[in-house]
Amino acid sequence: MFSTAMWDFSWATRRFGDEAEYADWDKVLDQLAARGYDNVRIDAFPYLVAPGPKGSVSQTATILPQRKRFMWGNHKAVEISPRKDLIDFISKCRDRSITVGLSSWFVPDSAGRFKQISSPEDYVWIWDETLKCIQEAGLLDSIQWVDLCNEFPVDLWAPGPAKDIFGSSFSTPLGVGVRGLPWRKKWTARMQEYLTFGIRGLQEKWPSLKFCYSFCDFSGAKVRALDASNFDVAEVHCWLTDSFQWKMTSLQIASLLELPGGTQWHAKRVASVSDRQLREWLDTILTPQMKTWSCWAAKNNLPLITTEGWGPTNYCDLPSVEHEWKWVRTFTELAVERAIELGWTGICTNNFCQPHHKGMWEDPSWHKELTDSIRNGSSFSSTP
Repeated sequence: MFSTAMWDFSWATRRFGDEAEYADWDKVLDQLAARGYDNVRIDAFPYLVAPGPKGSVSQTATILPQRKRFMWGNHKAVEISPRKDLIDFISKCRDRSITVGLSSWFVPDSAGRFKQISSPEDYVWIWDETLKCIQEAGLLDSIQWVDLCNEFPVDLWAPGPAKDIFGSSFSTPLGVGVRGLPWRKKWTARMQEYLTFGIRGLQEKWPSLKFCYSFCDFSGAKVRALDASNFDVAEVHCWLTDSFQWKMTSLQIASLLELPGGTQWHAKRVASVSDRQLREWLDTILTPQMKTWSCWAAKNNLPLITTEGWGPTNYCDLPSVEHEWKWVRTFTELAVERAIELGWTGICTNNFCQPHHKGMWEDPSWHKELTDSIRNGSSFSSTP
């Protein structure tokens, strides 16, 4: 087993101005290593690393701002150096014996490159170019797996493919248009082509690497019905949030919708919940979902990895809420223990173990004890 942290696109975009938590990669990677993490999953920006429409390689790219109350990434336009930043960061990871999981959220850029990816062949092309760049730098052995697209086919992260598969009517502000609706046969067939030809195209070019698409509950039952036997790993994301009832009663829905004050409402509702209630949530809400994904991975003979998961999906530092992170930490301990029991291969602590979530990032000893438990496949000592 190995421990993993998700640093999404924040690793490259939160390095400037008043959002500069990742400005010093040496510092934050030293902190990651001190907390015992074996792996970090990042956005490699493959659509920006690959040559542009005219075959030219862009040295810099402007990443557009995220929504005001979105809890990851930049909230002002920032300029990054896609190739140089990626190589420098992976090199620093290797210096600390931290492997890298590559993914992409296809966040908007000023040139609109993120919208130009709209077929399995496009995925193969941009990832092939990105891996060539990493190979030329002598860093290919630092790559633990490649996730072609985060939470595929959620249209927030896959705008071109989602339109290609489902049509423009499935685009929604929060990227959840495919959830809960029956899939037509032609949608299912086109989705299968992404899963088959996107993966095989890269496996043929890079037989030593592992490839997948990551999935979440937005379309979980539908993607589990497809053939993923050619995947090399299963990378799945699951939270309490995936329960409609929990989402409503805990007011997590207000945070997900990014309503003004929504995260505060949610945190105040759940911050003082009892350990007994947390255990009940684990047993009745999260564990059935974890078992479903575990069975799916076993059916396809895939090692199971989760880099994002467990309690809330959206959360942030809220100085006005007392003990706001305590319940998240306690639930993390319970969920990690359950993931160990169910045979996970790669386990995150949760999806807030990042420098810019200061309340979760603090206390290195808590992280270290938990990551040691993951690595050793044993229970966390403070679990109630």
